[in-house]
Amino acid sequence: MYKLAIVPKIKRSAEYSDAYGSQYDFKHIRKCLKLICSNISIDHQIIYESELFRKYTNYDGVLFVGLSWEAMHFISTTSNIDIYTWSFNQTVLNETPEIFNNTSIIFEQSTLNMAKLTRQSIDIYSLPLAFQLDKSLSYKYHRPKYDLVFNGTLFRNRREDSKYHRVQILELLLKKNISIINYNGRSRKKDEKELLQKLKKYPNFKVKNLFGKSKHYHHGFFSLDLPFLDTDTGTQNEKKYGMSWDELENSIWLNHWDIFRAIGSKCNIITFDSPSIKSLGLSDKSVHFYKSSPDNVKQMVDEIFEIIKSKEVKVVDLNTWNNNSYLSRWEFIINKIRRKKSIPYLHEINFD
Repeated sequence: MYKLAIVPKIKRSAEYSDAYGSQYDFKHIRKCLKLICSNISIDHQIIYESELFRKYTNYDGVLFVGLSWEAMHFISTTSNIDIYTWSFNQTVLNETPEIFNNTSIIFEQSTLNMAKLTRQSIDIYSLPLAFQLDKSLSYKYHRPKYDLVFNGTLFRNRREDSKYHRVQILELLLKKNISIINYNGRSRKKDEKELLQKLKKYPNFKVKNLFGKSKHYHHGFFSLDLPFLDTDTGTQNEKKYGMSWDELENSIWLNHWDIFRAIGSKCNIITFDSPSIKSLGLSDKSVHFYKSSPDNVKQMVDEIFEIIKSKEVKVVDLNTWNNNSYLSRWEFIINKIRRKKSIPYLHEINFD
């Protein structure tokens, strides 16, 4: 029996560890693995870093779900255990790829091709985030109270440019008489409160101090996804990410939580027309796309406004929905580990 430790970076006590869309959801990971490994000779256990560092010799392999600095030190200095990672490694691979020299398989969340940065002996697969099937109730489309729902915070403080593009977009839509509800779990924080004051003066705006669950994505006729990341985007970070300033500011190289939560909810999605987003199986048949990026907020708003005026409903198909679930991701991970280590199915083992 192959003993595999699963090590989520975020502990169960953390604010968002079990939130809708979280890869660190202890109960959901356990549920997926129990189902997937029921006929595979893998004895899995979900533990956290401090316990692993004390007891790692009790295991044949370890999969890190997200990487802390302590975990990176461990994988760079430990060679007597099979090491697997599922995280966003783009900057580390770009600047210090030798950290992964002891790694057997990398499941990479970046949508860029990272294979050229690793040793040939390391298998690397693109594997994005997802959503929890048991938190996605697949609501049927119903009568929303608002034209648009936006799930997320407003302040993008780590961006060099367009720090305020989210609030600018929402305000311009409010000025066009679009009614909007914002589910914002940090609406009472100082930076968010200041930005929300600009929007609260409009009678067609409402904010709720919570992060949206599956049903909340249907509280607008459309659900708006603004996927441009809150990451360091200054010119000094071009080398760090291996990307140009314009790519950092105006393209998608990591699909974050929001698009997966929207897919899981089967809501009427408006999102950015990006190869990274389309790689999830989305198309013009299932979602509405705008083409403008934060360097042209006014044009983006005009595109979004035209989509809202259309009143057209599009829904994610069942195949795309299933393929973007965490169950599908864990099936992929376990299958790759099983094949790499030639781990048998239980029915293939001769117990005589």
